[in-house]
Amino acid sequence: CGEGRACDEATGACVPGPCASPVTVPAGEFLMGTDDAEAPADRKPEHQVEVSAFAIDACEVTNDQYRACVEADVCSVPGSNRSSTRTHYYDRDPYDDYPVIEVTWDDARIFCEWLGKRLPTEAEWEKAARGGCELGTDPAACDDGDRGTWPWGDEAPDCTLAHIDG
Repeated sequence: CGEGRACDEATGACVPGPCASPVTVPAGEFLMGTDDAEAPADRKPEHQVEVSAFAIDACEVTNDQYRACVEADVCSVPGSNRSSTRTHYYDRDPYDDYPVIEVTWDDARIFCEWLGKRLPTEAEWEKAARGGCELGTDPAACDDGDRGTWPWGDEAPDCTLAHIDG
């Protein structure tokens, strides 16, 4: 696969080295949701949730990885070949290592099952996304500085902090 890359054993696709292995998130409690008055109702209220230990991939599924599932006649082709900034995205080599987009929840579930994995639950996803002191420690030990809006704090997201559109 080349320097700084590893072969995903399940798909045969080359991926950035740190993305080749899942990350184990330890069992424990964390604070899920928010009490922010501006937040949508489906994110309220903040409440304590306990989850069992689980594994989650550290990086997004790439076009190349997903294409292997399509070529195995297991997964459906993404709903569009385009991205918001590129007319050809899924079908071009320069974007093989980019995250696959335009797949449904069912597409993602089928892809995970093809690999012998599963999608995380909503609680697992939020615990993994929160990072910081929320992982494997007592939520009461977290102070307000650890409970940012985003895993990196309260700074508004931009393309240096997250994969975003716009």
